[in-house]
Order: sequence, then structure tokens, then C-alpha cells
Amino acid sequence: MSNPNQSSDKLPREIYMRRRIAAFVVILVVVVGLLIAFSAFGGNNDDETAAPESTPVSAPENSEDEGVSSEGSEEIESESAEPSAANDEEANRDQARDGESEESSNDSNSSNIDPALADKDSCELSDLVIRASSDATTYPNGVQPNFGMTVVNPTGADCDINLDEETLRFEVYRISDNQRMWTDTDCYDSVQTGTYSFPAGEERSFDAVWSRLASERGGDCGQRPVVEPGAYFLHTVIGDNASEPYTFNLA
Repeated sequence: MSNPNQSSDKLPREIYMRRRIAAFVVILVVVVGLLIAFSAFGGNNDDETAAPESTPVSAPENSEDEGVSSEGSEEIESESAEPSAANDEEANRDQARDGESEESSNDSNSSNIDPALADKDSCELSDLVIRASSDATTYPNGVQPNFGMTVVNPTGADCDINLDEETLRFEVYRISDNQRMWTDTDCYDSVQTGTYSFPAGEERSFDAVWSRLASERGGDCGQRPVVEPGAYFLHTVIGDNASEPYTFNLA
């Protein structure tokens, strides 16, 4: 028979239950922690992969048709922006007649003018000081030069000039051989005609636009060749009174 006073080697049942519960809790905590960790890691990856999808690149549904349409519109605009050069020349001459400027002479205009002329009580064509200018010194292909003529009367008397006899004109020459290439009055009337008064001590300005087409006296104004690129000079002239040459380039 066993001794009732001898202690048993087995632990009480409640101790085993506590250990099992504790182990289950530990395992549960570990599992929950792993789930949280995996969830956080997976969320970051989803955000990174989803970012490019938030900015899709869209292309036109019919890019070829749009290209053709765009080119067509550009051609139409180009054609409408380039009317006949000769028509431009004539239209701009009308504007030059309407837009003739009347400005008083200033110190810059009086340079190289004999001060003694201010005391002269009469005026003739040779007394007038004529200067040539343009809106640029080099003109790219297709750009039409806009020429200017400034006429200063340095005398103390008005100068009345018959411009039907003493023609007011713009002349272009080629520098390489001094060949006259164009005069505005070859194919059109002068920008100013009739008897014109240049007031004493004042200046008058006239403009002409060149179409870059050559011309000659008595030539065919309907068949005018385009002037080649190069170096040229401009004279502005009234009768036989001409300005100093003004040089410019056609590109």
C-alpha cells in the first residue's frame, strides 16, 4: 500500500491550465503582432505601386488627323499672311501719302547744316537737306524694307517745290557694281506729287515700303524678279538733290 503521507510528483491540474492559458496568450500576441507588421508592410507597397497609376498619360485619340489638321491650318495662315508683294508695295505707298509726318527740326536734324542758311531769306531745291533711313540694317528673307526720307529746310524762307517736275523718289542700288535695282516711281506714282511747301526751319518725312522686287524705267511692271540677297544702298532723292547713301543688307 502506498503511503498517504508521500507527496505526488504530478502538479495540480490548475497549474497546468494556467501554463496553457499563458502559452496561448503569448502565441496569440505573437500572431497578432506578425499580422500587424505584415499589414503595415503590405500597405506601403500598395501606396508605392499605386502612385504612378494616379497620373496616367493620355494621348489624343486621333493624333495623325490632328497633325494633318494643324499643318493645314498653318498653311492657310501662311498663305493669308503673304499677299502679293507688289500689292503690298502699292498699298503701303497709299499709307505713306496719308501718314506723312510733319515735325519741327531739332538739334540732331540740324547737324552738318550750314548755320548761315538760317539767315537766308529765299529757298531753292539745292538748299534742302535730304537724309535716307530704314527700319533695319539687315532684312531676313521675306521681310520688306521700310524706307524713310527726311527733308530739312534750313533756310529762313519756305521752300515751294513742284514735285511733278522735281520727282520725289526712293532708289536702291547694288553695292558690288553700283547697279540701280529699284526706284519706287518706275511702276507707281511718287508718294508725294504737286507743288509742296517745305516750311522754313522745319522738316518733313516720307515713307516707302519696298517689295524686294526689281524694277526699271519703262520695264514690265507685271514681271518683276525678286532681288537677290546681298549688300545694297538707298538714295532718297528730290529732283537732282540726293541724300547720302544709306547701306543695308538683304538676307
